[in-house]
Parts: sequence; C-alpha cells; structure tokens
Amino acid sequence: MSVFLPLRELKPETRMGYSKFAVPSKKAKFSSRKGMIVIYSPALIASAIAVIYAYLKSMNTYIILSASLSSLHYIKRVYEALMVHRYSGSSFVRDVLIISTSYFSFAVFVFYLSSLVPLVYERMEAKSTRQIPNGGLFQYIWCPHYLGEVISLAGVALVSQTFIIVAFQFSSTIYLLVRSYNTRKWYENRFPGAPYRASVIPFIF
Repeated sequence: MSVFLPLRELKPETRMGYSKFAVPSKKAKFSSRKGMIVIYSPALIASAIAVIYAYLKSMNTYIILSASLSSLHYIKRVYEALMVHRYSGSSFVRDVLIISTSYFSFAVFVFYLSSLVPLVYERMEAKSTRQIPNGGLFQYIWCPHYLGEVISLAGVALVSQTFIIVAFQFSSTIYLLVRSYNTRKWYENRFPGAPYRASVIPFIF
C-alpha cells in the first residue's frame, strides 16, 4: 500500500479524493472534517488498544513506548481535525476508507513488529532445538507473521481495485490460511501439551 498510494498521487485523475483534492462528483462523500476523523480514528483505536495490551501483559518498555508514541501521533491528528483545522470541502467515502485502512494497517504493523523483536533475541539465545514460540501475538495465534501478510495483501487488493490483482491476493490469502492451519497441526502433534492457539486470526481461525 505504501507503494501504490504515492503512485496514485502522481496523476490528477487517480489522486485520492479528499480535502482540497475532492473534485465534483456523484460518488458517495461526506464533509472533509468527518473524512479526516474517519481516516485517523481506527489507527488511534488500534494504537490505544496496543498500549493497554502491552501494559497489562507487562511487555518490554520499548514495546509500550512505541505503541504510546503511535497513539500520541493519532491523538494529535484527530484533535487537529476536530479543533484546529478549518474545512470547506468534501471527501469521497471510498478514498477515505482506503487511507484509513492504510493508517490502521501501519498502526497494527508497528505493534506487531515490535512484539516480534523479543522473540528474535530469545531465539538467538536459545538452543537449536525446536521450541514453542511465546510472547506478543504468539500468545493467541501460531502464525502472527502470516497475519501481517494477510493484512498487507488486503491493503494491496483494496488500493489496486483491479480484478486480477484482487484474485491473486485472494488466492495468496487462502494459501497462507491453509499454511497456518498446517503449522498449528504440526505444533500440536510435535508438542501434545501445547496450549490452544488459533492458527492466524485470534479466537476465530
């Protein structure tokens, strides 16, 4: 998504239609102020949940710090949209949702990446024998790295709006879901006493 959005901004006909760049159209739209709030609010909620989760689970200080800084950034943006900036234009619902998904995915990715760092050091210090991964999202799913890929694939499919790319990303997602299920079964067979975890989507699959 970080690649497609800058490319879209290079051409006026593909430029994201929100704030001052929303051209007259019959497409579904709402006010620019509401659009900006919708853009940043999901990322703010995700970051706030990450802070609370990291604190309650007594995770490493730098994990709490990174989530907190992310939250402060989106708090600032939502506050500016509500109290500081003056808007007169409108925003297309579709484009607002695309941008919102991008920020939300980034907020989730920041927490996901920071929660994996302790696992990296743990494995560097661990013996070469197979062990059950722990910490971060591994507490709930066997394949958090696949979850990150699924989110990225969904973002690319949303931005591309091209059937071939959507079909390719969908098939890739199905592959990762099946792969994650096989990974879960492998761990359950290798470690019969392992606690239950979902494959790739917490509490669902």
